[in-house]
Amino acid sequence: MRFAPAAAALSLALAVTSSVGWAGNDAPEPRAGVLIAKGETALAQGDTQGAIDAFEAALAVDPGHTPIFLRLAEAARSRLGRVVPRPANARCHSQRQG
Repeated sequence: MRFAPAAAALSLALAVTSSVGWAGNDAPEPRAGVLIAKGETALAQGDTQGAIDAFEAALAVDPGHTPIFLRLAEAARSRLGRVVPRPANARCHSQRQG
């Protein structure tokens, strides 16, 4: 039992190191590249939902291409900037309806 913390720390370090090494910056699959370009164009034109749709489709084609996640996050952040505020009396999902 006295080696459990050291073993956990070593396992975590190896997992992080291997995941960083695994996530290369290789070129995406050709179809994913087309969808990424479509998403970037849509985002530049202010069509955030179109960009999100294109990036999600690119992820379906090439889920191992890490930069797609970053572009999807960028599109989601830009969409949050355009969200209409909720009315003060609206309930959120975490509030109980009781």
